[in-house]
Amino acid sequence: MSTDATVTKDLMQTLEDGRKGFADAAGKLVDTDRADLAPRFAEFSAQRATMYSELEVLAAAYGDDLDEDGSAAAAVHRGWMSLKDALAGSSASGVLTAALLIVAFDGSVTKLIQLYILGVFVSFTLSQTGMVIYWRRQAREHGWTPNHIGSAAVNSVGAVATAVVLVIVLITKFTHGAYLVVIAMPILVWLMLRIHRHYQRVSRQLKAQAGGITQPSRIHAVVLISQLNDPSLKALAFARAIRPSTITALRVDTNTARTENLIKEWADRDIAVPLTIVTSAYRDLTEPVLEYLAKIHIGPRDVVQVFVPEYVVGHWWETILHNQSALRLKSRLLYMPGVMVTSVPYQLKSAEPFVLERPGTEAEIALPPAPPVRGPGSGATAGPPVIGPPTHGTPDETRILASSDK
Repeated sequence: MSTDATVTKDLMQTLEDGRKGFADAAGKLVDTDRADLAPRFAEFSAQRATMYSELEVLAAAYGDDLDEDGSAAAAVHRGWMSLKDALAGSSASGVLTAALLIVAFDGSVTKLIQLYILGVFVSFTLSQTGMVIYWRRQAREHGWTPNHIGSAAVNSVGAVATAVVLVIVLITKFTHGAYLVVIAMPILVWLMLRIHRHYQRVSRQLKAQAGGITQPSRIHAVVLISQLNDPSLKALAFARAIRPSTITALRVDTNTARTENLIKEWADRDIAVPLTIVTSAYRDLTEPVLEYLAKIHIGPRDVVQVFVPEYVVGHWWETILHNQSALRLKSRLLYMPGVMVTSVPYQLKSAEPFVLERPGTEAEIALPPAPPVRGPGSGATAGPPVIGPPTHGTPDETRILASSDK
């Protein structure tokens, strides 16, 4: 086979590998949440098929029989990926990552195989070394037995063999793409360590205090109302069901006509909840609500519970049209101490295919009764009720005790 024919064959194999890779990715994305990308990958596959056909005409001029199945390495890799998907399943993120690598390396198996080899042998070396450490720890606790010696020997040989292969590949293929792994692995390890430290820091901040949490003395309910409809009435009903100390329906006036119509409907229905109207000079909903909450009179241990009616939609484009004001308001209220935000969902018809069954459908688990609140007047000395301090009962007992019972 001539040099030109060899080059043409290699190029055709690369195109065929890319075609099959993109076709596999398109097929796997069909049943995922990123199915919108499947047509794009199918288009990439079709483009490579077209280029392959054009090269076939050129290759025929050399009179050589060219392999039409792609490279053997790519076939082995696709077989391995199919086996991995069968055993461990596939996800849209995994398919997208593989597709991005194919695009970045132009479907070249020669370049991609370097990443694969280094990743595999780094994993093999670390796992075998970890097993050697494990057997040594077992031997320190129970003494060296024939089983410990044999297992440690096998894992030691495996660790040395895979480490030798790793070093050889790293040296010989460094300029052929292996350098990317050398750069990427330390960065990824550093990133994961930083994430781990963040979780540790947050865990320390969230640790339960020794004295427990003081129970709120009163709850003041504020229900946000834009118009009188079923979602608003549902939020009002739920707010009244928790029996708060006070309850207020709050409307931000951004349209005088709609506000007057709401006041009239409120009176016609004789709703037993006071309606408060606050004005908004610039049709903004967030700042008037924050200013209202800042001005109400509450005690130092009181809590304000804000009820926000929200629409549950079934189409992605509906999320753009609805709940945007509620999302902005909730994001601000989360930074206001003493405020609890409660979303009251209302499923629209488009969401019906995704609605789950109500709690209690199977009715197999009996809920435990609420524990009694021990405080002033219940045999304890005066003091605010505290949730979660150490008790004199069993270690796993969760109770509400007065501060004097600690």
